[in-house]
Amino acid sequence: MQWRTLTRRSTAVALATGGLLGLGASGALAATGSTVYGGGSTFQTNAQNTIWLPSWTSALSPKPTIKYGAGGSGTRAAFGTTNGVLDPTFNNASNPDKPTDTLYGYIGTDAAPNTTALGLARNASGNVRLLTIPVAQAPVTALVSLPADCAVTGAVNLPNSVLSKAFAGTYTTWTDLLSGAGITPTGAGCGVAVKRVVRSNTSGTSFAFRNFLNQVDTATWASFANDGTSWPGPADTVSADGSTALSSGSLLSGYVKKTPGTIGFADLSDAVAGGYTATATLQAATSNRIAFASLQNNGTTVAGATFASPQAASATTGNCATDVGSLPRWQGAPDSGTADWSNVLASDPNVKGFTGQNFYPACAVTYDLAWADYTTGNLAAAYTKNGATAAGVQATVKDYLGYVTSDAGQTAINTASYTKLPAQIAKTAQSAVAGIGGPVVVPPVDTPVDPPVVTPPVVTPPVVTPPVVTPPVVAPKVAKFALSVAKPKSVKRGASLSFKVTVRNSGAGASAASVLTVTPPKGVRVGSGKAGKAVKIKIAAIKAGGSKVITVKLKTAKSTKKSTKVTLGLAGGGLKASGSLALKLK
Repeated sequence: MQWRTLTRRSTAVALATGGLLGLGASGALAATGSTVYGGGSTFQTNAQNTIWLPSWTSALSPKPTIKYGAGGSGTRAAFGTTNGVLDPTFNNASNPDKPTDTLYGYIGTDAAPNTTALGLARNASGNVRLLTIPVAQAPVTALVSLPADCAVTGAVNLPNSVLSKAFAGTYTTWTDLLSGAGITPTGAGCGVAVKRVVRSNTSGTSFAFRNFLNQVDTATWASFANDGTSWPGPADTVSADGSTALSSGSLLSGYVKKTPGTIGFADLSDAVAGGYTATATLQAATSNRIAFASLQNNGTTVAGATFASPQAASATTGNCATDVGSLPRWQGAPDSGTADWSNVLASDPNVKGFTGQNFYPACAVTYDLAWADYTTGNLAAAYTKNGATAAGVQATVKDYLGYVTSDAGQTAINTASYTKLPAQIAKTAQSAVAGIGGPVVVPPVDTPVDPPVVTPPVVTPPVVTPPVVTPPVVAPKVAKFALSVAKPKSVKRGASLSFKVTVRNSGAGASAASVLTVTPPKGVRVGSGKAGKAVKIKIAAIKAGGSKVITVKLKTAKSTKKSTKVTLGLAGGGLKASGSLALKLK
């Protein structure tokens, strides 16, 4: 379709869908796309092949062909993120339709490249930036396959500390694991050893799951908060089914399902497709019960634990946080596709304590990697082969990812065991896609005649000496603490108490949101946090002269010193202050 035949209305529609026609290095509009091969994240397999690609209505004519194959998030190395060299042949088995000399048009990954990897990719491309485009989020489920003749009733609720120990290889038998979770099983078969089942390849799903476990128990998981294939504890993990490597979530969930006594993980979409539900269900062929676990979402203390299912109430949507303010690691998300997204996490063991909402704690963000311009540097030759052109590949990728990140694409994915992106993150993703190939310029289709050249008159402005203005002195915003103990000042060691903190804004203007950090002494726990560990409490904006009252709950230990002190610090939103509360314990 030639652009001069487009009406203004059809051009506007094309822009709204995020597609339009890709721009080459010369700025000319590419009229048609080229066949594109995508690959990588198995987390995205169902999203790509059963949701987005079938529902994508392209603004290009004819509609180009896109084929996506899942080979794991490590496929990002094809873009030079590990060694600075483009590799068209990398991981070709993940997409058997792709010619061996053709570079992926875009790559799915759940482990976003860091600053170093982005630099290597830029070297590989010949100084073209690599874009990291968030496209969806989804729960990572813990898959439970109980031993034969070992039954539980209803949901399998796993406290976070129990989940961490299970995947660290701590538990000897299923009796130990279930007892640690406060579950009383029936049947004589629960004495079977717990077998961990993990991915055989570098995996973004592993990256997300291990980062969640790192949030639960940093001491055990700090060196494993990556997408590698090694795991802590004894070497008893299973990563292959005979001669078949467990290189995807669907293969892993299938192995766990047919193998009693195993525990594994996969994204919710693969778990649902594999027949797992929130309730332990008997498998007739193997006499074992399987389920995806509900995980603790209010910290790591087993006593008083609350649990959330990975499925939302609709049972077709992932139960992930839907706004940036719901998770601390969402709040740090960059506002550009060229930035480092590797520290962004959609998981938090205490998401309920942070927001009060019953979200699932172990969710993952998944991304598509694309180039800022396919027609320059080393990319022009890499994509101009086998009947494709660099401009055509660029047009196809831009049009398709424009749909994926659009409101329509996000609505479609929200009903397939995934969760759409928070609005702020989706806006950043849409902006990144819109920038592929340079700024989009829509020519005037109704009046294609070039306008006459008009030479403006030369006007010499008068010289004006601006008056010297002394800006008024504005008093800074200042926060003032007022502390009061709601219970008697003297309490027994080992008991609980609470006190109120009043945060007052005595400044001249309203503040933005701020964070109150409560740091307890050794042996004292704030809320459901760990003993002696600081807890951050988010405080909404406070208008000038206004105040907020926060109730802080403490749990002391019998070993706590008789005289001790809790320190407090406020930062952000234009407010900054500190304070403390002295405790006298019996």
